Amino acid sequence: MKSFALLLVGLLLLSSCVQQKGRPTATREDIEKLATQFWAAHEKGDVESLAAMVTEDVVIMVPNADDLRGRSAVKQAFTQMFSSMKVTDFVIQTREVDICDSAAFELATYTENLLFPGKPPQPIRGRYLLVWKRQPNQSWLIHRNLFNLASGEHP
Repeated sequence: MKSFALLLVGLLLLSSCVQQKGRPTATREDIEKLATQFWAAHEKGDVESLAAMVTEDVVIMVPNADDLRGRSAVKQAFTQMFSSMKVTDFVIQTREVDICDSAAFELATYTENLLFPGKPPQPIRGRYLLVWKRQPNQSWLIHRNLFNLASGEHP
């Protein structure tokens, strides 16, 4: 009986990923292009562009810190972060994208350098999961962001 219940749940989840007729969805390339724009803004320290790419009720789960909840909290945190450091050499190492109707899930690993005034560049390796949410106007915004650093990495 337990196996049947698991099979049923799996089929329901799979069926929710089938594109509904008449409802346009994004392609992997669309999501990757948006992510490239987001990470370019991250590397530039462009807080306004970053904030424009997240939903009003975004949640960013930051390692060893409280979650950032809402666009205004994200803007405040990014403003503070970029006032004390700069990001360079952001590179996505691996990426997978799955799209299920009005949500897209992007899982990736990355490297970047953090530059703090008067200190040598600090190389970072990490991974993230972005949940993109299709908006009523058919655009896609980041709704959830969970990231962490590779074992032993500390900014």
